[in-house]
Amino acid sequence: MSAERLPNSVTNAFRVGVWLVDPSLDQISRGQETVRLEPRTMRLLVRLAETPGQVVSSRELLDTVWAGVVVGPASVYQAISQLRKLLGDTDPEPTFIATVPRKGYRLVAPVERLASVATEPRTPPTPPIEEAKEPRSPRLRWGLAALLIVTLGLGTWFALRDSGPTLTAGLPAPAAQLDSRAIVVAPLAPATQDAETQSLAPIVTDLLRNRLAGLQDLVVIASGSIENAMQSEQNLQAVTRKVRARYLLRGDVTQASKQVRVNVVMVDVESGSPLWSRTFEQPVEQLAAINGAVVAETAKSLQIAIGNSGGNASTDIPTDLSTYELYLRGQQLMSTFRGADADQAAIIFSRVTTLDPSFARGYYAYGQALMLSADLGARKMSEELTRQAGQAIDRAIELNPALGPAWAQRARLTSDPVQAEQMYRRALQLAPSYDENYIRYSDFLFSQGRRGEALELIDRARRIDPLSASLCWRQAQLVLATRSDVDGMKRLLHEALQLRPDFPTALRDLANAEYMWHGNFAEAIRLMERAKTVDTNSYWADAIIAELYLEVGDVAAASSLMRDTRPVTKWVAKETWISMPLYQRDLARAADMARTIMHAWLPPASDPSLLNDSMRVHAVQQELIGWYWPTAIAIRDHAIQTGDFRSALDLIERTTQLFSGPSLMRNRGLMLTYAHALLLAGETQRGRDLLTSLLQQLDAEQIGRPPHMFAWERAVAFALLGNDERALTELAASQKSGRYAGWWYTAELDPVYSRIRPDPRFQALAARARAHRDQQRALLDKMRASGEVPTRK
Repeated sequence: MSAERLPNSVTNAFRVGVWLVDPSLDQISRGQETVRLEPRTMRLLVRLAETPGQVVSSRELLDTVWAGVVVGPASVYQAISQLRKLLGDTDPEPTFIATVPRKGYRLVAPVERLASVATEPRTPPTPPIEEAKEPRSPRLRWGLAALLIVTLGLGTWFALRDSGPTLTAGLPAPAAQLDSRAIVVAPLAPATQDAETQSLAPIVTDLLRNRLAGLQDLVVIASGSIENAMQSEQNLQAVTRKVRARYLLRGDVTQASKQVRVNVVMVDVESGSPLWSRTFEQPVEQLAAINGAVVAETAKSLQIAIGNSGGNASTDIPTDLSTYELYLRGQQLMSTFRGADADQAAIIFSRVTTLDPSFARGYYAYGQALMLSADLGARKMSEELTRQAGQAIDRAIELNPALGPAWAQRARLTSDPVQAEQMYRRALQLAPSYDENYIRYSDFLFSQGRRGEALELIDRARRIDPLSASLCWRQAQLVLATRSDVDGMKRLLHEALQLRPDFPTALRDLANAEYMWHGNFAEAIRLMERAKTVDTNSYWADAIIAELYLEVGDVAAASSLMRDTRPVTKWVAKETWISMPLYQRDLARAADMARTIMHAWLPPASDPSLLNDSMRVHAVQQELIGWYWPTAIAIRDHAIQTGDFRSALDLIERTTQLFSGPSLMRNRGLMLTYAHALLLAGETQRGRDLLTSLLQQLDAEQIGRPPHMFAWERAVAFALLGNDERALTELAASQKSGRYAGWWYTAELDPVYSRIRPDPRFQALAARARAHRDQQRALLDKMRASGEVPTRK
């Protein structure tokens, strides 16, 4: 046995504990058992084996194993977990790979170098043949266009290989019927180790997926779902079954002497038989022709009409392929849903458009990244930003009018809802395989009050991208907004976090679910602090965490966050900070902050198209948290203190008109405060009519939802209408269902309850809320002591 460092370019076999490792074949074996490793997993094992017993940091692993690929520490964690599983390292005390907290990982199993190992000759994924005879091809008669997906982020590229010549041996029966219109396009493997081929393989794969996306009678499973399926499966056909697709397209790529050779085989997973197998070879400048030939062969075998599947293909392949590599790096950054990464992606895509001004997807991606960085708070959503994004997207459409995703982004920047919907429909028609199209169109439909259609769109998108963490998250939001299915929402969020443990928006919404519907403030703080660690530049994390600390009475922790946080650009985050002066009874400061924000919203300072877009994108979130509008509350409370009701009513009314939509539900907190302002200003009948209308809509929305879902809102309405008994009944029902959020304000400060606050029944509810707060504070202190939550002072 030896602890000396293995050579950096390990090709000879070696032993790690009981396993014989053969890097040249990307496989490990013990006895009669052989396990195929994904090439990057093998490189990870080799790197750890180079210095057995020594700690290798996550940073060093990223720099070596993931060289040239933009990923984060979570990728290392996931890869280590997968490698441990393959090695059988399941004991509480690791026998192969040990984690050294805050430092890295070390290989604890003994390593033995071997001179050579007898192995079977390596079989390429697809034999280089001119053209194979076509076996039986199912006659498929499809009517309506199916959905396809071109992924937002390509993630880490896996050079997949089969686990043996008999790919169906030992496979379990599928849990569900395979979709006869669905295909998995596996990342094409680089057939050689030279840099040109290694770089070319992911480009050819992406181009092939994009061209197949134009076939209207096919469902292309997103690469994100394929990668997620590979976390537990190594066999390509098993991966295909896991995502319920019937067909698998796989192969390899070679580049030599400016020629590109692509070996491709298409397999019917249901029967295990290949439908066709071919080798395509062209000069590197003719990549479009190769992809066109593969698409044509695929369509022919499935009897699908090609039509105008590729649009202007010449605008999708830069003259210099290194530009496409840069484009893929930007796509990977956007897939993390982190503000800083989206901002960096925008910089990368700007460079892409400079390097190749005729690359349509580069312009589209630049506009998309600008908007995403603003959504995530890395940039300010301004008229200048939307102008730049709009110009980039318009240029993409000018270069390639068939570029469907660009039409969805253009629709987002279109204020006319009729025109916007036409653009969304065109986007789905041209590229019905792109999840961003569905998410944006779903946002639009929800903002128009068509919530059932919005949920249906996400359901359809999940059929195409079944293992997408972002679609799980989006579906979770819609399940809560449309059905108030809190448990269903949490199940979907946990599913999203299983797929992507570091998904910050899923962590945020899970925290909000615990906070809003169960009163689990300590658990919500733990989840939000974790989300803040994952996305340090998030615009919403600090403000929401501070508000949660107020719920448990920890003003010091909330103040430290407010003191240390970076300036925020998103109005959502700015608005949330108003809770701090409200908690401290500093109504003048709260009102000053509120007026500054509200005046920034109102025309002419704000572009109405920006507000329309913001409302569309955040419509679901507005409905989920629509019960609480601290800006309007601060203006109203200060007016009660000063007696200046008319100016307060004017500002709240203008804000209400700006944000009113087809449903009073979305902004119900604002509507309640607006109704109160009308009553205070002497416009009694208008105020009572508004409250009555809101109660009627709440009654209608309650149907099909769990009991007392809107008890808090109903309590406010009844209190303002003077029905104290109903207000107390609804308050008690709200608290019984777990709604303790905001009771620091309800119990002592909310002027809505000033008349019934002395009532013993109200005091009993307030005492129960204080006891709940103290219990949650004690639980938080335990979490701090154990290191689960940081200590803030």
